[in-house]
Amino acid sequence: MTEPNFIKHAKFLVTARHDTAAAIHHLERNKSDLDKYGICYLASLYTRTRQPRRAVTLLKPLLAEGRLLAANAIAHNTYAKALDNGGESAAAAAHLKPLLAEGRLLARDAIAHATYAKALDNAGDSAALRELGVIPHVRQASRYQR
Repeated sequence: MTEPNFIKHAKFLVTARHDTAAAIHHLERNKSDLDKYGICYLASLYTRTRQPRRAVTLLKPLLAEGRLLAANAIAHNTYAKALDNGGESAAAAAHLKPLLAEGRLLARDAIAHATYAKALDNAGDSAALRELGVIPHVRQASRYQR
């Protein structure tokens, strides 16, 4: 399946002209024609331009069981990143945790595991990080604070 021309044009705006705002505007005008990958791309552009709430609002209803993006790993990861970037790190980790279990949608997705660890770190959940075998990030005092 080939990408529709309006998605190709949006990607051109981002890569060649570095005009993410124009790409968002272009995709929003064609929102009713977006497939699941176009919706994920629009959500990632929202997150990239520091508009994570818009990404969450776009993706949340489509991620529910039986909906368009329920089985889409990229959409779940993009949603969690938007939550994390929007200051809702605990919600991002809670969204990903059941999907990362053995045999579930994101069990073998390295990017989703990294997003989960980052969300736990940002939420300050050191115990959960240790459970994963990750050493929590400790900020060192600068030499001026010593």
